[in-house]
Amino acid sequence: MRVYKIEVGTPPFEVSVIVPAKKLRDARNVIFDLKNQQFKNYEIICVTGKGRIAKAWNLGIEHSRGKIVLFTESDCRLPNDWIKEMVKIVRKNRGVAFGSEVIATSRMLSMASFGAYKSILKQIKFDEEFIIGEDTDFFERLKRRGYKLERSLNPVVFHFKSQDPIKRLKWSFLGGIMRVKHWSKYETSQLNNLKTIFVYRLYHILEETLAILGSILGFLFFLPQIIRKFVKIAIKTSLRNNT
Repeated sequence: MRVYKIEVGTPPFEVSVIVPAKKLRDARNVIFDLKNQQFKNYEIICVTGKGRIAKAWNLGIEHSRGKIVLFTESDCRLPNDWIKEMVKIVRKNRGVAFGSEVIATSRMLSMASFGAYKSILKQIKFDEEFIIGEDTDFFERLKRRGYKLERSLNPVVFHFKSQDPIKRLKWSFLGGIMRVKHWSKYETSQLNNLKTIFVYRLYHILEETLAILGSILGFLFFLPQIIRKFVKIAIKTSLRNNT
């Protein structure tokens, strides 16, 4: 993995912002946003390369020089007051902060908008054994240390997740494996609830199955109208071709 640093202002830096990415160009939009922040004394640390994301987070922390370390992701877009607002929340909430994110997912907490004092991150590191789900494990250990993990309404990050169907299927499969790993690791955790792991997912499978069945029934029910529509389209196309 490679570490790229961009300095905004002059050392010593109050804040370090960590962004993991497969390639530096994948983070160009979020880096552009980070370069144009209202806050003016910080460093941007982009950790690139293939491998487990937990290792990228930890490597970024090791290279950071700020008292406060903020985290975001390569496919996010940030408002220009993001650093300023996150720093306020870190100071207010005993050293840990979550901003809000707009994303097509049901996750309550993620690394898209997170920050903490570096002193905390030296004690609680990311578990590099996790292929994905390292953030959920990390948050669980923060909660067990007594840190309050609640989203703040401001600032808001726009998180553009990949729409590649193959990638989404891959991460869903790996995510299922990692959920069981969480469940086996924490005896009294809410992650130990089998309903959270299985029933919730089965509900979504049922939901999608019903949507597919509904589409099939709808196609059969409206078959005459569909045929008439295609006949009209064919006639119009034929007339255009003959003129």
